[in-house]
Amino acid sequence: MPCWVLAYLLAIHPHSMSAISLKFLKTFQIAAQVGSFATTAIKLRITAFAGSHQIRGLETQLAVALFTRGPRELTLTEVGKKLLEQIDPAFAQTFVPACSPGLLQTSGVSQFTDLARESLIVRARRIDLWDRWAEQAGLANLQPRQHIRFDTMSAVVDAAERGVGFALVFAPLARAADASLPAVRSLSLS
Repeated sequence: MPCWVLAYLLAIHPHSMSAISLKFLKTFQIAAQVGSFATTAIKLRITAFAGSHQIRGLETQLAVALFTRGPRELTLTEVGKKLLEQIDPAFAQTFVPACSPGLLQTSGVSQFTDLARESLIVRARRIDLWDRWAEQAGLANLQPRQHIRFDTMSAVVDAAERGVGFALVFAPLARAADASLPAVRSLSLS
């Protein structure tokens, strides 16, 4: 959070910054984006009370109000807006489709819509990741041949390396993988 907000927050409460929970910051980010503790709770799969409690805890730690609370909405304060600007990039997670080079050659996938006939690998805790990716990519209702679920991201990547199917991997990981020519390649398709 390198900006005037950090300097401001350190000035008003210098000992609190080391104890700030990333979970609280993520809850703040989502609440700021959706403007509702109830919707935040649904997105994070927590109770609205827990989300509200996390925001209050963050505000207490920082000794500053981040929201103005209305009867049915949350509005960011000026400090809240600046904090959101600083943490948004830190929490941005862009995923890209990736697979083994061999699978890419044999599958005949040449555009994203071709993924509908393939096996898609997903982490069990992020089962909706392919749906969200497809929506952002402008694909209507991506229905793959099958979804293959694994408990860990390392198992997802390992399965993609072995040619089991196509996986969504964190974009920086895919860029690093492409640079070193390993067993997983990200797709650059239209």
